[in-house]
Amino acid sequence: MRLTLSQYADILLSLSTDTRKVPKTADAFLAFVRSNRAMKKMPAILETFERMEEKRAGKMTLRVETASTPTSDEKRSIEECAGKWFPGMTLSFQYAVNRALLGGVRLLSEDTMIDASVRRRLRKLETALRA
Repeated sequence: MRLTLSQYADILLSLSTDTRKVPKTADAFLAFVRSNRAMKKMPAILETFERMEEKRAGKMTLRVETASTPTSDEKRSIEECAGKWFPGMTLSFQYAVNRALLGGVRLLSEDTMIDASVRRRLRKLETALRA
């Protein structure tokens, strides 16, 4: 049976609780991954592990897509709204320009998308008009 990235990351997460044993734990985990012929998956396993560790610590990284480069006031407004959408989480933000949005903003996390873009609103209007 092949393990998923989440299963490998979960194993690593459970092994990493005792920081005094990190070198031995890392060696054992690498040997386990190697024995399962999954070394090519290590970058993805570590990325999944980091996301799981962040989530466990109450942290979340949001990708913020806007149609143009946001001003500092716009960033502050976006970050305040995001804090309301994700209460209790410590948020960090990665901004990216996506001209296809036409306007507005799209927030993406590992498992959530909040789309407040002009493009989505136009599609919704188009769907309503065709109905």
